[in-house]
Amino acid sequence: MKRLIVIAILVSGCASSQMMPANDAENAIKEHNVAFATAMRAGDMDAIVNSYTSDGMVMPPNMPGAHGTNEIRATWTGFLSPFSNTELTLIADDVQQSGDMAVETGRYIVHLTPKGTTAAVSDNGKYVVAWKKVNGRWRIYRDIFNSDLPLPAAH
Repeated sequence: MKRLIVIAILVSGCASSQMMPANDAENAIKEHNVAFATAMRAGDMDAIVNSYTSDGMVMPPNMPGAHGTNEIRATWTGFLSPFSNTELTLIADDVQQSGDMAVETGRYIVHLTPKGTTAAVSDNGKYVVAWKKVNGRWRIYRDIFNSDLPLPAAH
């Protein structure tokens, strides 16, 4: 009888630990999205780049993918340099975590003000971000996004 009780305790302990994984990614990612938008608004390229793992990759629309810290910095610098102001909102629709990896799907809204003007251009779209936990911190491992707006008409 004691043996059955011990087995039951062990089985229930294993089952409950499998059913209740540590799921810290969602809150951390949502907080990170606010910080990332703040860094964009401030033009804080160090904060933007440090959001990525050292072997991270960003894949913006209509541009080649950028691998690693230097290419990510160059891509974001080139992407943002024509604008004097960037207002970004990131909306995480879903975060799925498995251990030290997570995948986020969401939507973005961005208003970009070209230098020398006061009229912002706006875009909205969707994104997928693969996250990796590195030294206890969630960082972007793969980042791809694209617009929901139709392409401009050919002239």
